[in-house]
Amino acid sequence: RAEQAKKMVGVSLDGVNFAEVAGLSSEVIQRLFHASPATLDAASRVPSVTPAAITALALYMSRLTTASKKQSI
Repeated sequence: RAEQAKKMVGVSLDGVNFAEVAGLSSEVIQRLFHASPATLDAASRVPSVTPAAITALALYMSRLTTASKKQSI
């Protein structure tokens, strides 16, 4: 659990369009836009942001990172 938390701290959300993240409810999207969390860890502390929403964000960021790495090869 502590290892998971450390990973979340390092995941930057700078420039993420939360509306593009599949699986986020309108309420969660609105709250994230308003709060503008810098990291996945900070997003997990925004009121009404569920563990499922954090998982969706983590998957989205993972896909972005993977796609970015493939393009740079």
